[in-house]
Amino acid sequence: MNILEALYNGHICPVENVIPSSPNYRPIAEEISKGREYFLSRLSDEDKKRFEMWNQKVFQYEEMVEYANFAYGFKLGIMLWHEVFQGREVCNE
Repeated sequence: MNILEALYNGHICPVENVIPSSPNYRPIAEEISKGREYFLSRLSDEDKKRFEMWNQKVFQYEEMVEYANFAYGFKLGIMLWHEVFQGREVCNE
């Protein structure tokens, strides 16, 4: 299967497959998770609901930012590819 087929058929999903390679990633992710659990254990039931709603908004925001970064990187890569193969600049920035 070629990459276009794999992308079309849902076998490639960058948002699910990309994990930062920094050695700091997992320790920071664990700290975030522990901090979240710490605060959840101390909140009232009403505050837990508000926190969960707020957290969902944070996730939605992060998804939008991640997509924007992905789209920009993809477009930049295509412009670079075009410039290299055309032998001229296509971007005036």
